[in-house]
Amino acid sequence: LKIRLMKSLSYRDITKSALWTVSTVKGGYDISSMFDNKTDTFWQSDAVPPHWICAQFSKQTTLSKLSLYLSIQLDDTYTPTEVVIHIGTDPMNLTEFRREQLVHFQGWVDIELNVSTIFLKISLTKNHQGGRDSRIRQIKLLGAPYSPCIDSSVCFLSPEVTKFLTIR
Repeated sequence: LKIRLMKSLSYRDITKSALWTVSTVKGGYDISSMFDNKTDTFWQSDAVPPHWICAQFSKQTTLSKLSLYLSIQLDDTYTPTEVVIHIGTDPMNLTEFRREQLVHFQGWVDIELNVSTIFLKISLTKNHQGGRDSRIRQIKLLGAPYSPCIDSSVCFLSPEVTKFLTIR
């Protein structure tokens, strides 16, 4: 009996698994604002671009997606328009992985990653209308969805079977 993997399996939020650092902080708009689940707060940089946000994991970690919550309506020239992703084993050993010209600036903006790394650097290289500082209202790193699959074609999704998948 083969059961196809359901597309509705959601990504795992692994944001809190990382140690986060940023390039600069404008007074009162600190890094914790990106993780408070409130879209009316934000982290704001305080210098000339590029600005950066780094996530460091304790071990090799698979990252499926980076999600940023932006608000061009509220932030105008503080809104990033170009993001460069670097990956590596430590901050001194990074390789450019992806350069993304953002096309949506309101709400959640998803950047596909599908990469395994220990260190992730998100560089905010350009802002709307040449703005200097950047604002990020929320940030999420999403890992691969939990999958009760043996391989890509056979999955056990019934409650009767999945209750036995955890090892104690």
